[in-house]
Amino acid sequence: MGNNFKKQADPSPEAGAEQTTSADAGRKSARKSTPKTAGAYLVYSTESGGVLSLQWSDSPIAGALAFFYPRKAVPQHKKTQNAGRLELMRGIASAKVKMLEGVVHFIKEAALLDGEVKQLENAYFDMWYCQGTSVKAFKIGDFVPVSKIGALAVMPHQNQSFKGVQKTDVGQFVNTAIREGAAWKH
Repeated sequence: MGNNFKKQADPSPEAGAEQTTSADAGRKSARKSTPKTAGAYLVYSTESGGVLSLQWSDSPIAGALAFFYPRKAVPQHKKTQNAGRLELMRGIASAKVKMLEGVVHFIKEAALLDGEVKQLENAYFDMWYCQGTSVKAFKIGDFVPVSKIGALAVMPHQNQSFKGVQKTDVGQFVNTAIREGAAWKH
């Protein structure tokens, strides 16, 4: 006996929808468990004194610093114009704060598309966010929906400003981030 499941017509009057078979359920389950890899990647290159770019891709980009998965439809021109590349910040090698501001621009793009963001590497910066009065660090590889971010801090890697902080006023959070890195209030 094989696993030859077939869809059968529903004889009832409500039968406008198809019946789901075990094979269909398996395919749907596989789609849901597929890792989120199609989206926007934050990429650093050394050209022009250091450039941070957002690059649209259907598959992971080696060396990318961050990634967001859009939950809204992405306008086609974003993926095709300039081969899906958007320059966020230039000249960042000599001004580290520009890199941090470029990361903020990346998060703003994610917000426009109701994205879920994850940091892939933290050799250059660390990201923290304030949700209400709670302060949380981005963990490498964990998704954070931008809709949950009340305020964002992008700090130089290993900056200690938010280490151990669990709660703070949003205004103080933003002021600290501006003083020592870059910030965005959603």
